[in-house]
Order: sequence, then C-alpha cells, then structure tokens
Amino acid sequence: MVSATSEQELATKLAEVCAVLPLPEWCATLRRLSANNDTMAQPTAAMVPRWRADEPLIWDPLRRRLMLKAASDALQESENNSPAPATTHAKLAVLAAKRAARVAELDEALAHKPSLAGMLWSWHGYGDPASLAAQLLDSGHPDHTHSMTVGALLLSPSPLTFWQELTQ
Repeated sequence: MVSATSEQELATKLAEVCAVLPLPEWCATLRRLSANNDTMAQPTAAMVPRWRADEPLIWDPLRRRLMLKAASDALQESENNSPAPATTHAKLAVLAAKRAARVAELDEALAHKPSLAGMLWSWHGYGDPASLAAQLLDSGHPDHTHSMTVGALLLSPSPLTFWQELTQ
C-alpha cells in the first residue's frame, strides 16, 4: 500500500514505486494523478476521416509490390540460412557473444536491484481469516491522516519471496 497526505505526495511516491514494480492499477493511478485535469479544457478531437478525399481506398499496385518484397525477403532469409560451416560458426559466435553480454547485464541488474523499503507499507501474514485479521490490526499500518492511498492485495499459497526481497 502506498499512502500519502496529498495528491502530489502520492504521485511522487507512486512514480518511484512504479519504476521498480509497475503494477497496472498503480501505473494507471499515477497517470491519472499526473494528467492535466483542467475541467475547463476540452481535448481536441482526432481528424476524421484520416485520409484525403482524392486518395484511393485500395492500393493494388502497392499490394503487388509488397507481396514481391515479402517473397524476396523470404528468399534472402533462406539463402542466409545456408549450411555453409564457416557462416554458421560465425553466426553462432555472434549469438553466443550477445547471450554472454545479456547474461552479464542481468547479473549487474540483479546485483544492484532496487529496494522498495520505506517507500510503501507492506504486510504479509499466514493463517485463517480470523488470525489474519488480528495480525493486521496489530501491524503498524498507516493511520487515517493518509487520506490518499493506493493498495494491492497479493495472494499466494506459497510465500512471495520476490515481494519480500523487494520490501526488505
């Protein structure tokens, strides 16, 4: 749960949280909070129709050319996939280098993973509904002064380890 005392504060907190954990509902709330909500402004309508009056609706000459280009591209692709050993080994070496670079990039991102600790209020509990309610009442949840709140409920039969890593 992300809570704040004003819309601006909530938008600031949500911007930081949505950069790390882009929950769709939270991102939609952030877009609504940061949108220009001037009630006296009316958005401009799209130009309709989106074509000129003298423009034909069906472009047969272009369709034939596009079909020839697609066939040409398919032929070129099949020629590129020829079983020549030197080219195959070179392509595999390039792919292996790309994969190694991507794995190194992911390792670096994992080593410097962001943390949401302190940015949001999170709580996890186990048990039946009555014990969960008692645990929730005893938790240090935000009080009523935080009138602007966005929340999400994540349920799982197994512990959500990724969530615990993000919030600790």
